[in-house]
Amino acid sequence: MRIAVAATLLLLLSAVGCQSSSGKGLSRGQDATGGVWPFQPRSIRVHPLTRLQTRDGATVLETWIQLLDLDGYPVRGLGLLTVRLESAGPGYMHQYAWTVDLESAKDADVRFDPVVNGYLLLLEVDQHTLPTRPRVHAVLKTPGGERFSNRLSLDEPSGSG
Repeated sequence: MRIAVAATLLLLLSAVGCQSSSGKGLSRGQDATGGVWPFQPRSIRVHPLTRLQTRDGATVLETWIQLLDLDGYPVRGLGLLTVRLESAGPGYMHQYAWTVDLESAKDADVRFDPVVNGYLLLLEVDQHTLPTRPRVHAVLKTPGGERFSNRLSLDEPSGSG
Protein backbone atom coordinates (compact mmCIF):
# COMPACT_ATOMS: atom_id res chain seq x y z
CA MET A 1 0.00 0.00 0.00
CA ARG A 2 2.81 2.40 0.90
CA ILE A 3 4.48 1.67 -2.44
CA ALA A 4 1.28 2.55 -4.33
CA VAL A 5 0.87 5.84 -2.42
CA ALA A 6 4.53 6.70 -2.93
CA ALA A 7 4.32 5.94 -6.66
CA THR A 8 1.17 8.08 -7.03
CA LEU A 9 2.78 10.93 -5.10
CA LEU A 10 5.91 10.70 -7.24
CA LEU A 11 3.83 10.83 -10.44
CA LEU A 12 1.91 13.88 -9.21
CA LEU A 13 5.08 15.73 -8.23
CA SER A 14 6.78 14.99 -11.54
CA ALA A 15 3.73 16.19 -13.50
CA VAL A 16 3.61 19.46 -11.55
CA GLY A 17 7.37 19.94 -11.99
CA CYS A 18 7.09 19.71 -15.81
CA GLN A 19 4.83 22.75 -16.09
CA SER A 20 6.35 26.19 -16.60
CA SER A 21 5.97 28.74 -13.84
CA SER A 22 3.76 30.95 -16.03
CA GLY A 23 1.60 28.05 -17.17
CA LYS A 24 2.08 29.10 -20.80
CA GLY A 25 4.45 27.99 -23.54
CA LEU A 26 6.32 30.34 -25.87
CA SER A 27 4.18 32.22 -28.32
CA ARG A 28 5.27 32.80 -31.91
CA GLY A 29 7.57 35.82 -32.05
CA GLN A 30 9.16 35.23 -28.62
CA ASP A 31 12.25 33.38 -27.50
CA ALA A 32 12.92 31.82 -24.11
CA THR A 33 14.07 35.16 -22.68
CA GLY A 34 10.90 36.98 -23.77
CA GLY A 35 12.65 38.82 -26.64
CA VAL A 36 12.05 38.57 -30.39
CA TRP A 37 11.91 35.07 -31.88
CA PRO A 38 15.42 34.67 -33.36
CA PHE A 39 14.31 32.68 -36.42
CA GLN A 40 11.76 35.08 -37.87
CA PRO A 41 12.52 36.99 -41.08
CA ARG A 42 14.65 40.10 -40.55
CA SER A 43 15.58 40.76 -44.19
CA ILE A 44 14.80 39.66 -47.74
CA ARG A 45 17.11 38.58 -50.56
CA VAL A 46 16.48 38.28 -54.28
CA HIS A 47 18.53 35.12 -54.78
CA PRO A 48 21.19 35.06 -57.56
CA LEU A 49 19.35 32.10 -59.18
CA THR A 50 16.76 34.69 -60.30
CA ARG A 51 16.84 35.07 -64.09
CA LEU A 52 14.95 35.88 -67.22
CA GLN A 53 14.44 32.72 -69.22
CA THR A 54 12.77 31.78 -72.50
CA ARG A 55 10.45 28.76 -72.14
CA ASP A 56 8.38 27.51 -75.06
CA GLY A 57 8.67 30.89 -76.77
CA ALA A 58 7.57 32.87 -73.70
CA THR A 59 9.82 35.00 -71.53
CA VAL A 60 9.55 34.12 -67.85
CA LEU A 61 11.04 35.88 -64.86
CA GLU A 62 12.12 32.96 -62.66
CA THR A 63 12.27 34.69 -59.30
CA TRP A 64 13.82 33.16 -56.19
CA ILE A 65 13.17 35.00 -52.93
CA GLN A 66 14.77 34.15 -49.59
CA LEU A 67 13.75 35.49 -46.21
CA LEU A 68 16.67 35.68 -43.78
CA ASP A 69 16.86 35.64 -39.98
CA LEU A 70 19.16 37.79 -37.81
CA ASP A 71 22.12 35.51 -38.58
CA GLY A 72 21.49 35.62 -42.35
CA TYR A 73 20.10 32.08 -42.58
CA PRO A 74 17.07 31.34 -44.83
CA VAL A 75 13.76 30.94 -42.98
CA ARG A 76 10.09 30.74 -43.85
CA GLY A 77 7.87 33.69 -43.22
CA LEU A 78 4.51 35.27 -43.90
CA GLY A 79 3.49 38.52 -45.51
CA LEU A 80 2.54 40.27 -48.71
CA LEU A 81 5.31 40.03 -51.30
CA THR A 82 5.61 42.52 -54.16
CA VAL A 83 8.01 41.81 -57.03
CA ARG A 84 8.80 44.47 -59.61
CA LEU A 85 10.83 44.22 -62.80
CA GLU A 86 12.35 47.62 -63.41
CA SER A 87 15.07 49.31 -65.42
CA ALA A 88 18.43 49.85 -63.73
CA GLY A 89 19.63 51.98 -66.62
CA PRO A 90 19.16 55.64 -67.39
CA GLY A 91 15.56 56.77 -67.31
CA TYR A 92 14.59 54.54 -64.37
CA MET A 93 11.12 53.08 -64.57
CA HIS A 94 9.40 49.95 -63.41
CA GLN A 95 7.73 47.91 -66.12
CA TYR A 96 6.01 45.08 -64.31
CA ALA A 97 4.69 44.47 -60.81
CA TRP A 98 3.25 41.36 -59.20
CA THR A 99 1.81 40.93 -55.72
CA VAL A 100 1.93 37.49 -54.12
CA ASP A 101 -0.03 36.60 -51.00
CA LEU A 102 2.16 34.75 -48.51
CA GLU A 103 -0.04 35.77 -45.59
CA SER A 104 -1.13 32.23 -44.71
CA ALA A 105 1.16 29.28 -44.01
CA LYS A 106 -0.68 27.26 -46.67
CA ASP A 107 -0.07 29.88 -49.40
CA ALA A 108 3.57 30.27 -48.39
CA ASP A 109 4.24 26.52 -48.29
CA VAL A 110 2.98 26.02 -51.86
CA ARG A 111 5.69 28.34 -53.21
CA PHE A 112 8.51 27.33 -50.84
CA ASP A 113 11.35 25.21 -52.23
CA PRO A 114 13.17 23.26 -49.49
CA VAL A 115 16.35 22.79 -51.56
CA VAL A 116 16.97 26.49 -52.22
CA ASN A 117 15.25 27.46 -48.94
CA GLY A 118 13.33 30.14 -50.77
CA TYR A 119 10.14 31.00 -52.58
CA LEU A 120 9.87 30.38 -56.34
CA LEU A 121 7.74 32.68 -58.48
CA LEU A 122 7.38 32.11 -62.25
CA LEU A 123 6.25 35.42 -63.73
CA GLU A 124 5.55 35.85 -67.44
CA VAL A 125 6.77 39.02 -69.18
CA ASP A 126 6.59 40.39 -72.73
CA GLN A 127 10.02 40.05 -74.41
CA HIS A 128 9.35 43.17 -76.49
CA THR A 129 8.77 45.45 -73.51
CA LEU A 130 11.61 44.31 -71.25
CA PRO A 131 13.35 47.22 -69.55
CA THR A 132 16.94 48.05 -70.41
CA ARG A 133 19.32 46.60 -67.82
CA PRO A 134 16.51 44.74 -66.01
CA ARG A 135 16.52 44.63 -62.24
CA VAL A 136 14.23 42.76 -59.82
CA HIS A 137 13.01 44.62 -56.75
CA ALA A 138 11.28 42.57 -54.02
CA VAL A 139 9.44 43.98 -51.01
CA LEU A 140 7.91 41.95 -48.18
CA LYS A 141 5.39 43.50 -45.80
CA THR A 142 4.97 41.27 -42.76
CA PRO A 143 1.73 40.85 -40.79
CA GLY A 144 3.48 42.79 -37.99
CA GLY A 145 3.97 45.81 -40.27
CA GLU A 146 7.68 45.40 -40.96
CA ARG A 147 8.96 46.07 -44.49
CA PHE A 148 12.00 44.40 -46.06
CA SER A 149 13.39 45.23 -49.51
CA ASN A 150 16.15 44.01 -51.83
CA ARG A 151 17.17 44.44 -55.50
CA LEU A 152 19.12 42.30 -57.99
CA SER A 153 20.29 43.29 -61.48
CA LEU A 154 19.79 40.68 -64.22
CA ASP A 155 21.45 39.71 -67.46
CA GLU A 156 19.59 39.24 -70.73
CA PRO A 157 17.26 36.21 -71.06
CA SER A 158 18.87 32.81 -71.34
CA GLY A 159 17.68 29.97 -73.56
CA SER A 160 15.58 27.04 -72.49
CA GLY A 161 17.10 25.00 -69.72
